[in-house]
Amino acid sequence: MKQPNRQRRALQSHHRFLSIAIASLPLLLGCQKTEHVTIDPRLDSGARTSLRDALPIFGASGSRVSWKEMIRAAEHQDVIIIGEQHDDAVGHATELAFVEDAVARWPDTSLSLEMLDRRRQATADDYVTGIIDRDTFIQEVATTKFRAIARSYLAGDIDRATFEDRAFSMGWPDWMNN
Repeated sequence: MKQPNRQRRALQSHHRFLSIAIASLPLLLGCQKTEHVTIDPRLDSGARTSLRDALPIFGASGSRVSWKEMIRAAEHQDVIIIGEQHDDAVGHATELAFVEDAVARWPDTSLSLEMLDRRRQATADDYVTGIIDRDTFIQEVATTKFRAIARSYLAGDIDRATFEDRAFSMGWPDWMNN
């Protein structure tokens, strides 16, 4: 049986997914190099505010657009895929800034994190809701095929953890999808 349009729109609105999939930041940044921008994603939100102004962003037509215009364009999407080079601090900071803005604008936004094993979804849920602490979460993730990533979390070697920690600490709904 087909759902009425109103119900379907409400359901789509409620289940807006922001999919964080490592690989496609060039779609967001217009394939522009950002080597001249050096921002540590662990800096406060003020640094990410300046990042929003510093990055060259291009729309589908190739013309330059502002960060706010990009966020407004995202409003009409059900799924947004963002990615970056695995060792790119600017890419990680950009992802975090975008997701912060998306969650502020659309509180029902959820994340799909490709670097974490979907078999550990319950573990991630427990971490987000405070049932387990960060160390327990990392140890649980370390028992999957992503143990190298978990070890990097433990050692503090990758700034990627900053993004997940922020997402989890804010209680953003998240989905492990790898």
